[in-house]
Amino acid sequence: MPSFQFDDRALKKIAEQGMQNLMSDLNRDLNGLSDRCKGRPLEEIKQEIQRVWSRNMGGGCVGESDLTRFADALQQGGTVEVRAGSNPVA
Repeated sequence: MPSFQFDDRALKKIAEQGMQNLMSDLNRDLNGLSDRCKGRPLEEIKQEIQRVWSRNMGGGCVGESDLTRFADALQQGGTVEVRAGSNPVA
């Protein structure tokens, strides 16, 4: 019978790379909203953010406080940064 050895370090490295790619894609897509969201009503921007978040994260939604910070930043033409394992930055 073949044996199998599990490499925890390799798995952790792959998971970390996957998370970095996911955060990179999410940040790119959220910041891609900046030009078209500038000056728009916050509620419209929040809907756009939720749509992008759900598409990138496979469902789920952004917490209200982060959602509001993101929408405020994008409404002013700014950018946002979502980081794995930490508080998002607007």
